[in-house]
Amino acid sequence: MSNLITSNELIINQKRLPSLDSQEYDAFWKNERDKCINGLLIDGVYLSGFLYWHLNYFKCDIDFTDDMGNNIMIYGSPYLRDNEWLVDDYIQQGEKAKKGVLLAGTRRFAKTIIEQSYICRKATFFRNTQNVVSGTNQKDIDLIIGGVRKCFRNMVPAFKHGILQNSAKEQISLGIKLNSNESDVFSTIPVRNLD
Repeated sequence: MSNLITSNELIINQKRLPSLDSQEYDAFWKNERDKCINGLLIDGVYLSGFLYWHLNYFKCDIDFTDDMGNNIMIYGSPYLRDNEWLVDDYIQQGEKAKKGVLLAGTRRFAKTIIEQSYICRKATFFRNTQNVVSGTNQKDIDLIIGGVRKCFRNMVPAFKHGILQNSAKEQISLGIKLNSNESDVFSTIPVRNLD
């Protein structure tokens, strides 16, 4: 397992990324996009597209122990814990069976973070998707949408879409504004308050 998390296949372990004007820029980011969609094998261990995305591109507030032993919150890449492996397996099974996955559990299970990451990945890479956020109260919805917005604000430029609509009560729409003043919507994140 330690070989996996320290592998140079992970973008978080890359020392240098190609600049926008370099010849390798397009090929490099196409390869990264493919990893985020299809996953990859590292030392014989399959890392799904979701788990690759989650560990490398999705950022969130995480607990961190500084050099002085203080527990603090930082904005960074999620940790690879047993929870992430288990949930990823359930997600893969659910997608294969074309069924949903229900996450329920105790605090610190990372349900909200996994939901935010899953929504951001689908909205970023899969055109014409509707990635619905629903909840029974606005506070829970705002928590999920807040993480989604933060992810999109901090997205690597190669994967970044324009934000056409950004409402925590209605929906977030990703895409571009065309010269004709019409919108080319790539994906949407509709918001549904079930209260």
